[in-house]
Amino acid sequence: MSKKITKAHVIGKSQNRTALGMMTAYIAMHPSIASADELRNQFPMKDICPDAGIEHLFFSESEINELMTTGKDWFVNGNACFTKEGEWLVLGNGDKVAFNKMWSAKSLARLQEVLTTHAITGEVDKAIKTATGYEIRYEYANDMPQVSQASSQAKPKSSTAVIVVGVVLVFVVLAWIAMKFM
Repeated sequence: MSKKITKAHVIGKSQNRTALGMMTAYIAMHPSIASADELRNQFPMKDICPDAGIEHLFFSESEINELMTTGKDWFVNGNACFTKEGEWLVLGNGDKVAFNKMWSAKSLARLQEVLTTHAITGEVDKAIKTATGYEIRYEYANDMPQVSQASSQAKPKSSTAVIVVGVVLVFVVLAWIAMKFM
C-alpha cells in the first residue's frame, strides 16, 4: 500500500511547466481519476484558462491521435498540448491525457487558486533545471516532505550559503592543523 500524499509544492521553470507539474501532482493525489472528461468537468477551461486558444484543457490520447489523422497535427507540432514523452498526464488506470500548453500569468494564477484548495501550490523559478521542467515536493501522511522521483534533488536556494560554509570549514581545518604543529 502506498503512502497517501497530503500536500504538494511545485516549482516550474516557466508558467506552462508549473501548470503541468501542478496537474501531475493533482493526478498523483487523485489516482481514481479515470478520463480526460472527468478532468474537463473538474477544471473547466472557461473558468481556469479561457485564453488557452483550444477547445479543452485535457485531451485523451485517442482524441490527440484522431486530431492528428484529421489534419489537425498542430496540436502536437504546434505545441498546443504537452504530448512529448514524459509530458503526458498518466492516470491511475494507465490512460494518457494531453494537457494544454498555453498558460498566461492570469490563467496560472487561477489554476494555483483552484489547486490550493487541494493542498497543491506552485511557483515559477527559472533556475529549475530538471528534465521535466518542474520539481514536485510531496508531503505524505505521517511523513516528512520528499522531492518527487521524477525531478532532480532539491538544490539549495542560495549557493552563497554553501560557499560560506565551505570557506568556514577550510579555515577550521587550517586552524586545527596550525595548532597541532605549534
